[in-house]
Amino acid sequence: MISEMISTRLYSGRTPQARQSERRERLWKAGRRLFGTIDYQRVTVLSICKEAGLTQRYFYESYTNTESLFDEVHCRISDRIASMIAITEIARQAGAAEGRRGLLAAYFTEIRRDPVAARVFLAEPAGDAFATHQVRLRWQQIFGSLLMSSGSAPASELPAFVRNGLIGALRGISAAWLEEGFATSIDGVTEESLVFAELFNHRRCMTASGIPAN
Repeated sequence: MISEMISTRLYSGRTPQARQSERRERLWKAGRRLFGTIDYQRVTVLSICKEAGLTQRYFYESYTNTESLFDEVHCRISDRIASMIAITEIARQAGAAEGRRGLLAAYFTEIRRDPVAARVFLAEPAGDAFATHQVRLRWQQIFGSLLMSSGSAPASELPAFVRNGLIGALRGISAAWLEEGFATSIDGVTEESLVFAELFNHRRCMTASGIPAN
């Protein structure tokens, strides 16, 4: 009974669980800002805590290391982008968007809307195998959905090096567009990316039909 009373004691009108959740969110936001503005390797537990206004004790209350924080930040940003693509695809199927062009334009609009989040999404956490694997899985899901067209053969029927190469090309275009400060218009970067989308789907159709590539 006493332990239950201690665990639910209020501090400034909030439970310990609510306070921990608030600290975790502050750390998440600090990580998002740092991972989205400086090189991944330069982000440390100390710099995150300084940005969040918390001690390192509270960092380890919620995260194991900077890699685990990066993974959560990247996951939440990726989920938002994936949701936006799904909503756009529903609109496309209802006739409100123009196929892959509409999906790509919506994606690039989202990238330009939030450059900090875009830099996190496009970053590859070199030196951490688990985080890198997770990031690449999310890229495959998101960029694959941007490149595919409804009713064509499953992407899994493509050789892995072809599939990953074309997905990597779209990621590279996105990163280069971000680095140039979005100097190219959304229409312009969408048109350039459509080249790879058409190639992706052409190659998938050939594979599904058993036609060898030249």
